[in-house]
Amino acid sequence: MRRSNVAFKSKIGRRIAFPSRNHNYLLSFFFFFVTIVQTLFSMMSRRRRREPCAIEVANSKEDDEFLENYIQKSDGALTEWASTWRHPSSGIEYNLSLTRSALMSAGDLTACLDMIDLTSRENYRNSSVGWDRDVKLKEMKSPDLRYILVKDDAGAIAAFTSLMPTYEEGQPVVYCYEIHLLDQVRGTGLGKLLLGYLFNAAANMPPVDKVMLSCFVANTGARAFYDKMGFETDDISPRSRKLRGGRTREPDYLILSCAIGQRLRDQQAQPPRGGGGASHDGHARGLAGEDRASRLDKVGK
Repeated sequence: MRRSNVAFKSKIGRRIAFPSRNHNYLLSFFFFFVTIVQTLFSMMSRRRRREPCAIEVANSKEDDEFLENYIQKSDGALTEWASTWRHPSSGIEYNLSLTRSALMSAGDLTACLDMIDLTSRENYRNSSVGWDRDVKLKEMKSPDLRYILVKDDAGAIAAFTSLMPTYEEGQPVVYCYEIHLLDQVRGTGLGKLLLGYLFNAAANMPPVDKVMLSCFVANTGARAFYDKMGFETDDISPRSRKLRGGRTREPDYLILSCAIGQRLRDQQAQPPRGGGGASHDGHARGLAGEDRASRLDKVGK
């Protein structure tokens, strides 16, 4: 008696034949197995979506929670948080506060923008980015940005830094968008103190393990300050580019990063040596272009 065969084509294109008397059982088992696998993958996918990452958790916190959990937290903290800071020479006392960009007053935002204009306008103008107050103000209002403001008793801002937990080319980092100080508080250790709070945030936010920022090449004073703080050129920093005719185009800004390791902890334990007067050049996010080659078009700092 001739035995007939039943064939079907699987998803990977192979033709599989089964004896007719067994094919119902085998097909049922096969599709049952596929259904189980698909269900498991679907459950795992939904579970991943339900569990926000550390960056999302940090950005969802209110300011008081963010301050308590990431900057004031004792275990892992590199720099002790203080709500006041006293000028070492003049004795003038300043107040420190942390606030999300959306909660900043229009006056405080304008004061911070004016400080960037005062300390960094020429670096912008001499770069491929150029200076545009409206573009910078839009960036400063990014919803996940938080500001640490340093104000005198009259409420005038003498220094500030802005930070954001984010991903930079796949790396979880605390990004320092801006750090600017007026002349009267430079060289006092205040810049080191403000960066120290960003190190605290990174240390208390695993898997984040570095603080990152960008710096104009022309801003040699800021670069020297960052070198002292342990920053190095990051792997994602723009590199020299060979042009037609053999010319070389050098980048006008660098991406710097500092790993939160024992070396940094030891460095932070040392007494201040000044150098707090650097004006940071901001962050390259939020302007035109998304790939590595377009970074020069989105320095925006």
